[in-house]
Amino acid sequence: MTDRMVYETFRRDDLAESDPIWNDAMDLYGDYYEYLEYDESQRPASNWHWARLPEDEFMTMFLPTRDSTITRCKMGGAVVGHALCVRWPCRLRHPSRNRGRDADAVACWVTQVVVHQDAREMGVATGLMDAVLALTAAGRAARWSTDTTDGQRGSRAGGDCACGGGDDDQEPTLVYGTLSPHPAVHLALARAYARRHRLDEAVQPLDHIRLDFVRAHAAAVLAASPCPQLRRASPAGSLFQRGLLGVLLWPKVGGRRYMCLDCGAETDFTSPPSDVGSYVRRARDRGWSLGRLAPGCEFMLVVPADPAVHKRFAHPQSVFSWLLGLLGE
Repeated sequence: MTDRMVYETFRRDDLAESDPIWNDAMDLYGDYYEYLEYDESQRPASNWHWARLPEDEFMTMFLPTRDSTITRCKMGGAVVGHALCVRWPCRLRHPSRNRGRDADAVACWVTQVVVHQDAREMGVATGLMDAVLALTAAGRAARWSTDTTDGQRGSRAGGDCACGGGDDDQEPTLVYGTLSPHPAVHLALARAYARRHRLDEAVQPLDHIRLDFVRAHAAAVLAASPCPQLRRASPAGSLFQRGLLGVLLWPKVGGRRYMCLDCGAETDFTSPPSDVGSYVRRARDRGWSLGRLAPGCEFMLVVPADPAVHKRFAHPQSVFSWLLGLLGE
């Protein structure tokens, strides 16, 4: 493969059902992910088996709305990766009812990122996230391409996307999200986010993400999703513990060293890539701070497009929890 990378984005509504882009996407996904299928013709002991996801379920789960988008990366003319994105309206609850109002928001959720094994460790996933963030902030969702050899970015004619960029006070707050068992997806989003806002490069990308924001708003964002697997998912892990248990565990996940343990949402529809465990171990040296992957869970990130929203809508921890955090360090 060559080093030349070209990124293209297509809106679902602009593509015919027979467009080969869909086959390319499903083939790439099917090479690395499967789901449990029940076969009544088999003996009871072997009724359940791993199978490729059917086309209709693929669209329902990952591209359910007409303005859903697929961003793909091509190298040497071959598709080596893609990111699927869905947008939906939701609400952000202000931490202080007396001092601020709840905000209308639009979730820009990357439902799937897959990179061919021969193109991994080459920045493809981060490039895909760069393209998603840039296109969404611009408010367009038709066709967009980038040639990374010269850094030039071009836009082709297309329709507008109802996904407010957040620059106008009247526009909805834009929130990005990912749910995946693979750490590379979340590291890619964190890197693209830090790069877009020119945040301190000396800080690990995930350390720019406020976990109290994730804790406060993840459930509401997921509940409003048009994707069935996201809508029925429930936040899991020590970050989301409530009551006394949450007070005792929160100091362990609130500091820069620990952040979040087992932060994810319960899912049951795909088998994770076999290299997830080894990647998590290797990723710790690259700033991975979301902890272990709990059984039946996937890692999750939720981050506002505007870093200022982090402070305005993050729900701070209690004084008692903060004191315990100091003792823990």
